Amino acid sequence: MAISDYSTTPASNTSLSGIDITGTTGKVKDGDNAIRQIMADIKAGVPYLSGTNYLMESTDAGATAGPVLEFYRNSATPAASDILGNITFNGEDSAGNTQEYASIETVIVDATSTSEDGQLDFYATKAGTRTKFLSITATAMAHTGAAAYTVDAVLRPASNDGAALGESGTAWSDLFLATGGVVNWNNGNVTLTQSANALAFAGVTSGVSMDGPLAVSWAVTGTALTATSTAAGSSTSGPDFKQLRSANATTNHVLGRRLIAGLSSTGVERNFAFDRTLVADATNASEDGVYEQGVIVAGAEKYFLGFGELAAGTPDANAVALLNGQLSFPATQNPSSNINTLDDYQEGTWTPGVSFGGGTTGITYATRSGSYTKIGDMLYYNGRVTLTNKGSSTGAARITGFPFNLDQLWGSNVSYYSNLATISGQVGTLSNNGGGATTADLFMGGATSVALLTNSNFTNTSDIVFSGIAKVT
Repeated sequence: MAISDYSTTPASNTSLSGIDITGTTGKVKDGDNAIRQIMADIKAGVPYLSGTNYLMESTDAGATAGPVLEFYRNSATPAASDILGNITFNGEDSAGNTQEYASIETVIVDATSTSEDGQLDFYATKAGTRTKFLSITATAMAHTGAAAYTVDAVLRPASNDGAALGESGTAWSDLFLATGGVVNWNNGNVTLTQSANALAFAGVTSGVSMDGPLAVSWAVTGTALTATSTAAGSSTSGPDFKQLRSANATTNHVLGRRLIAGLSSTGVERNFAFDRTLVADATNASEDGVYEQGVIVAGAEKYFLGFGELAAGTPDANAVALLNGQLSFPATQNPSSNINTLDDYQEGTWTPGVSFGGGTTGITYATRSGSYTKIGDMLYYNGRVTLTNKGSSTGAARITGFPFNLDQLWGSNVSYYSNLATISGQVGTLSNNGGGATTADLFMGGATSVALLTNSNFTNTSDIVFSGIAKVT
């Protein structure tokens, strides 16, 4: 019997769900008037249960469920999305209006016999609007409507490796961990731990592999990448940085490059320094490699230094090549005591002159020219001096103005001279016995002895061309 069939007149309510409540023999006799009054009150909307606490009690000692509160929607045409009923928690708002604050609702998802699905929804009022916060279905439990959800216990799957956090097409946007948070794989087999401004891997003994480019950016200056090995012992290598190209190599195969890039004045990315490794010979057990280093020049990449090749690009396992043919040393030599170390190379010009007895009074020239090449402590030089006036100074004749202090002279000679007086034998240069000066004596040699040239051997138009090798200090 539906409530719609109730009457607000108690005497008109004569039966309840087919049970006669008129009070005659064999029917419901005790409390019939009370029942009929309750039915009338329900029909009239009287809030009959208006207390603060209600108890449903069963004294059944068995395993049968009870007491049971059942809501039954007896619909002849049940269908998906039918709301079967709800429990509503109402109160008043500040204006004295009746306001729903929370409710529980049940909905049919699928009414097909033997494959029925239901849905249980939990609502709460948010900013004056009834809002769904939790929905439980046969396939999922969805939390919606709240800015955040709080748990104070471990959230875990039903079994080890038994569930995923998110799924394809429905992924989490962000993951936030506290300071010192740990990502733990396989019960500590590999961990990733955060500390102040740092991340630390542990247990990664087999390495970290990637199948695509690794792009890392830093917003600060200073050291960007540090590799540290705690292995002890001189026979243990590490840490090592390895680039592996897994395809079988062939001759001239570029195995990889390292690039140091920056932006041009217009914001275009350019590789300013780089290196590369090539295969010279891929034959198993007799492999040869080539390693090259370079920088950008006039907007184009250019390699300058090669290991395992000649300057022409031909592989040579024992060679180091200057691929552009130039090697520069500092203007001031940094001398080495190692006899196998080349510490200087220079090419230049110098201005030679002559002196007599150390004096140069009145000497004038038509020509003073010279050039030199210095390799280590060896000086290869040449020069020419042509006088227009030999001046008034007297004494031993010397070539002056050498670009370095002379220690010893070897193979020095005057290849041409003219307008010298009283000459016998060969004219040449002679060191000043390791004195460290920038001058060299001139001599002429006879069959049994040598003699120094003096001012008397020169005229106002003397011309001397000379060259030689000297050890310098």
